[in-house]
Amino acid sequence: MLRRSDKGDPGPVRRSDIRRAGAFVFRDNALVELRALDTDKGVMSGYFNDPEALANAALECDGRGVGVYVTLNPVRPELLARSANRIKPYAKQTTTSDDILRLRYLLIDVDAVRPSGICATQAECDSALRVAVRILLWLRAQGWPEPAISDSGNGAHLVYAVDLPNDEPSRQLLLRCLQALAFDFSDDQAIVDESTAKPAQLWRLPGTLNAKGDDLPERPHRVTKLLQCPDTLCAVTRAQLDQLAARIPVASPMPSGARLTHAFDLEQWITQYDLPIAHTGPWKGGRKWVLARCPWNPTHIDRAAYIVQSSSGAIAAGCHHNACRGNNWQALRALVEPGHAPDSEHTEHSELLGPGQWEPPIPFPNIALPPFPTEALPGWLADYVDALATETQTPPDLAALVALSVIAASCAGVVQVEAESGWIEPVNIFAVVAMDPGNRKSPVFSAAVAPLVRTEKFTNQERAGQIIAAQSQYDLAQQRVKEAQAALRKAPPAEHAQR
Repeated sequence: MLRRSDKGDPGPVRRSDIRRAGAFVFRDNALVELRALDTDKGVMSGYFNDPEALANAALECDGRGVGVYVTLNPVRPELLARSANRIKPYAKQTTTSDDILRLRYLLIDVDAVRPSGICATQAECDSALRVAVRILLWLRAQGWPEPAISDSGNGAHLVYAVDLPNDEPSRQLLLRCLQALAFDFSDDQAIVDESTAKPAQLWRLPGTLNAKGDDLPERPHRVTKLLQCPDTLCAVTRAQLDQLAARIPVASPMPSGARLTHAFDLEQWITQYDLPIAHTGPWKGGRKWVLARCPWNPTHIDRAAYIVQSSSGAIAAGCHHNACRGNNWQALRALVEPGHAPDSEHTEHSELLGPGQWEPPIPFPNIALPPFPTEALPGWLADYVDALATETQTPPDLAALVALSVIAASCAGVVQVEAESGWIEPVNIFAVVAMDPGNRKSPVFSAAVAPLVRTEKFTNQERAGQIIAAQSQYDLAQQRVKEAQAALRKAPPAEHAQR
């Protein structure tokens, strides 16, 4: 039975939890990075091959920032030389994806829905815990082995063993697994984090304090705990991962040149025909309904059937079982709605656009973007982007685009690109960042732009004399222009012609 932790545990108990968690991460790893974020000394980081030294360092960092974390996947042993069995403040270099030898763990992070930067209420925590239990029981029914389970303080972590190479196909496979779980189980109260498939993913170290935001009675800081850790952690098979990843539904796009003219009330339709809903929640800007029982085959009771509606109004339905292959939204309407004619689907809810009219825009949430390819950046820049994204807990896309824009600005007027003979382009990069408020855009911009601002300030100071002389010459020239214009206005018309 999962039980939620309380803060304020005595030191020996917390040290015991940290030791147990340390023994877990050292099970397959010769080297582990410990990292504390947003502390009074910036990012604090150290590399450990000694579990006792890691426990001591964790207690040293605990409570000084938002949390203490460890790497889950095995790290290159050479990185021990960065800070061997000790914690280092203001760390500039931390573990990146390229530093991971192999993918050994999949972290399923179920988090309470709430504004960013604060701890969850007890009710929010309980909602996240319920979703985590449903995931645990469902994966167990699919034959998955037992995971390690930890109470994150704001939700729950399920850590499953895997054994995959650290390459792009494996990363994409784990990402699709998380996306499938998010579709099947995320709801309005708790979500499955889809970003935890990164090779250098951090895990909040059990036994340490989750201290996001201020410690308030209704949103307290909580001590994390390792709730379950099997003696033998068996790996999820590749076939099981592939089977889970295949559950991601695909909503068919609207026909080219068509648009919806009458909003179809899908929720009302589902209620009218009494379809059994396991749960519902947002999905890619639209909404999803996961069915408790398949309408085509009542023996399918494993959340395999679904209905989704995108933000554009397009609807898709289906079931993941092979026996239900080919069943779709029209088939569902024909099954549960007497008299419905599939051929009337298009004419009833859409019409063709006339000549010169635009097709409906595709909302951003409907576009599935691949992870930003930080590995394509030069090594030093990739390290900087990964470190800045980790320190600020923001997507790497943000740090990468701002950093590339700063580099382009630094090269302006100095470097040009010759695409082909006679075709020359400047190295300008124009980047637009669109994120909701409170997502820490400003700290990323400030950190990335700081070198450019310092260089500009230094250059202005170094050339102060030249700047003052140039300004004086400009002012003098402006004065002469004004005097000439005044003399011209006073001169007789005949002199105008001469001048």
